[in-house]
Amino acid sequence: MPRYCYRCDDCGQEIEVRHGMSDRLSDCKECSMVDSLIRIPQLTFKLEIKKQNEQVGSKVNDAINENRQLLKQMKKEGRLDDLD
Repeated sequence: MPRYCYRCDDCGQEIEVRHGMSDRLSDCKECSMVDSLIRIPQLTFKLEIKKQNEQVGSKVNDAINENRQLLKQMKKEGRLDDLD
């Protein structure tokens, strides 16, 4: 079931619930107000995955570049034999 976020227009409480796509909540359980819940729009799952992959990719690239610089420095110092 999909996950939805709601905010109460009266008390400001935010809740996260799972329910069917055609279902909708309207009454706040915190303050007992009727028809006070507003569904908060959420980003799609695909966009969240893309953002995470970009972060991971940049960290991998940073590590590769850091190791490349380290190898260059070791080669200059003649310490490349230390890797064996």
